[in-house]
Amino acid sequence: MSLDIFEEMLADNPVLNRIYQSLEKEESEPVPNCHGEIVYKCIDHFVESELDMTNKNPGGLGREDEEYPRLGYYLRSTLENFSSDNMLALKMLLFDLLKSGYDFMVLMESSTGGKLKKPTVVVLEPLFLKWIDSIYKFNVQSLGPAAALFRDKFTKTRLKRLAEELKPFGLLQVFAQDANLQHTFRMYIVAGLVLRLAEAYYH
Repeated sequence: MSLDIFEEMLADNPVLNRIYQSLEKEESEPVPNCHGEIVYKCIDHFVESELDMTNKNPGGLGREDEEYPRLGYYLRSTLENFSSDNMLALKMLLFDLLKSGYDFMVLMESSTGGKLKKPTVVVLEPLFLKWIDSIYKFNVQSLGPAAALFRDKFTKTRLKRLAEELKPFGLLQVFAQDANLQHTFRMYIVAGLVLRLAEAYYH
């Protein structure tokens, strides 16, 4: 995890801050019951699909609605001019964006003081399919007291950081002006959170 992503959110909540500092100290070792290899493979497969420029379908995995345009389709004319290094860097950026949503859920679980729930799905394909099927059905309000924290603090902070991260790719202006593109990037954060739910909570 990267503490600076969570700084604004944690600043107003000393309890969460203390828990997160503890998680940071243990980063050299795997976080129990999460961040397994299949989680990373799920995120990687999702990112590859989102950036696929050969796919003529504007919708992405699990969705047809163009409210959340798939980047490989929506930004194809721009991405086609990217160097291989830039494409790799963009993939890493999207990976980190999704993982930040996953990390948020891990942090919320840790705040209860108990052990993190063990995954109920430990095979790649079933987890991936369950995850994709769940992303666009998810209601942020189902997070209860954490909903406002996720929506009003964490997501806003993460998207603000994303704007800076998009500058080297020449994508800041289009991101700032395009509501659909903003919806897509916001959806990536939610998708990361839902991955943790699909892994350990959904049956």
